[in-house]
Amino acid sequence: ASDASSKAMLERKLDGLNGRLLYRGWILIWVKDGMGPLSVTDKSLLKLSPSRFFHPGVRYGLFVEENFSVSPNMEDVLFLVNEMKRRKLPDRTLKKEQKIDSPNGVITKKVKYRIPAEPPRRASILFAPLRYPNIDDPVIKQYRNGHRKLTIHDATKFMRYEVGHGHGGKESASLRRQREYYERIPSYINKNTELRSNYEPWYRFSMRHWVRTRWVVHDFQLEDSRLLRCDWYQEHIQWGNDLDQLSFANVMATRELKRRMAHQEPDDHVKTFIEEHPELHDLTDSYEWHPLETDLNRLHREPTNWQSQLPEHLQVAIDAATGKVLQEEDDVVPDDEMPLYVRIMSERVMAASRKVWTKVRKQILKAKKTGHHAKPAKGK
Repeated sequence: ASDASSKAMLERKLDGLNGRLLYRGWILIWVKDGMGPLSVTDKSLLKLSPSRFFHPGVRYGLFVEENFSVSPNMEDVLFLVNEMKRRKLPDRTLKKEQKIDSPNGVITKKVKYRIPAEPPRRASILFAPLRYPNIDDPVIKQYRNGHRKLTIHDATKFMRYEVGHGHGGKESASLRRQREYYERIPSYINKNTELRSNYEPWYRFSMRHWVRTRWVVHDFQLEDSRLLRCDWYQEHIQWGNDLDQLSFANVMATRELKRRMAHQEPDDHVKTFIEEHPELHDLTDSYEWHPLETDLNRLHREPTNWQSQLPEHLQVAIDAATGKVLQEEDDVVPDDEMPLYVRIMSERVMAASRKVWTKVRKQILKAKKTGHHAKPAKGK
């Protein structure tokens, strides 16, 4: 009787603490009979489609895996949410130094690029790109330098390495079935045989949206975001493994193929300027925004002669003498008038954006303390 009374007292105390303990910035909540491990279906729901766990008024959600090496603070969360939107960009010109072979050797020449105006952008979901294993491997080095297209087989190996399976380990039977199924899809869809008319558009299925899902930022207000999350969730749970990033790549490849045909975009015989000149990747993040199939995206599709320049959020207008952010006319586009994208934000852009965001934020907070009102620079 004494043991039963002590156990009942302990349970009452624990119930009283439920939702009241704070640990490293997180409020701890435990669920009754929830001490056992979650099934793949339930665990994936918390990560891939979590909006029903929150109040309808919640706009954004950040999922972080429990074994992620960094526990994000409030500044990290505010920064990531800030990167879910981009103001429209005017047409602009950029000069870039390029090394050119000549009879007298290699010379450095400044090349001018002109790019058109860009629409405002809104991300339905935000990721980091797939990370290559930090091991000495010539193939991985080629992938990292962009000299080789990442295959589904190698992407799967890198994903398994990311979640702790070890490089070169044996994959499970369910993962092997999933990978082999994805590898077969192009052989059926991408056929360009004599039965195809030369005038028929040629759209290829290509899995290229390789992401790292240790953390994910969701937009809970958009119906298109919910539909994307549902597609991802349904695709992932049917395979029964822990590589949700592989399922996401397939969902995006399928959606991209449907969107390009529905919007009658240029087919795969036509390459964009940024595809023909990958050396410009270090000057733009346009390729990190992947459009969804919406009417606004149909109006604002990427031109085929895209030429490149630093994204505007890396060009915050700061006075050289005072170091203060220059105020500009507000040019905000309503959220429901923004085309929608999936954003896969590289470490390079994230580091540069965080540096600028921190500087602007400090100046805004300083202006509030002194009683002055400051506007963030155009592009943020």
